Amino acid sequence: MSEPKKKWGLSVEPTTLTLQERKDAMLFLAFLNIFYDYNNALRMYKDYWLDTVHQLPSTSSDKYNGIKQTRCLAMRRIRKVYIDYIALN
Repeated sequence: MSEPKKKWGLSVEPTTLTLQERKDAMLFLAFLNIFYDYNNALRMYKDYWLDTVHQLPSTSSDKYNGIKQTRCLAMRRIRKVYIDYIALN
């Protein structure tokens, strides 16, 4: 008989997180539980979420640097939430 798949979950109570950390954690938990692997989940988060919400304009646009910085900060927040608060249950 095969073992049931483990699910990703928070290692702390959600109420102890800031609102932004909670939003990031819940969003990334969804990707982790769908794709199961951290690398695939991170790639899909970038491809499906960041590319949709924070679409990069052309490099000659005035908004390019601001949007690029926002995308970088979002990826940094996701990595921090994963390292600090997410565990395989």
